[in-house]
Amino acid sequence: MSRSARPLTSSRSSPWPNLGNSLFRADATFCPENTADGFRLRSINLPDGYLRHYQAAGYVAAPGGARASDAQNSFDADVTLRAGPPLGI
Repeated sequence: MSRSARPLTSSRSSPWPNLGNSLFRADATFCPENTADGFRLRSINLPDGYLRHYQAAGYVAAPGGARASDAQNSFDADVTLRAGPPLGI
């Protein structure tokens, strides 16, 4: 499985240790992009990559790519986030 196809994990159990170098910082950086329905997060290091919730896991995925997490089916809905009020406790 390629690095970008691995499910995202918490920083405490990350398969990629923080080496503090420019590659790590680029891999960990996402920029928001406005969409008609909200916003999505694009990877700095993988220009076609977006943070995607797919089959109960998080991925950096590219629309129409070769991996299962790149599937076109529901891609836009899976990468689109919507801001809203916080949940009440």
